[in-house]
Amino acid sequence: MKIQFPLLALAAILTLGCSGSKTNNTDNFQKKLACSDKLSTIENKLAQMKQNSGNSIVGDYNLAEVFYIPNLNTCAYGYNYREELCGLNYGCSKPEDYEYQDVYIIEDILTGKELYHERYSNGSNENVAAFQNKIIELQK
Repeated sequence: MKIQFPLLALAAILTLGCSGSKTNNTDNFQKKLACSDKLSTIENKLAQMKQNSGNSIVGDYNLAEVFYIPNLNTCAYGYNYREELCGLNYGCSKPEDYEYQDVYIIEDILTGKELYHERYSNGSNENVAAFQNKIIELQK
């Protein structure tokens, strides 16, 4: 009888731990779905930003990902764009005189607060990797 009690206690602990984890995973999944419901709102916001940016933005605002951040209990999205730093108004008359920066931003959907904002000259894969790593880090 003494041996059965510790085994029952261990089984109860493992069962509770597993069911709690399963509930947490289901809850996180539901929150991720709720975040994805904001996709069209975010796309409209980025299109409006592009329209209001004038000629300084080269190309579009590129949505990278919409995701849930468990530690902050919020939804966020990451996007990037290329900004022209030197135009005709700044004394650059030839295309080879133009300078560009790649801008990477992660923003909280609910508050509008920027969680990440980096500017890089001379775009490279390292910049993209740093941005993607930040998204992964926030999702943990």
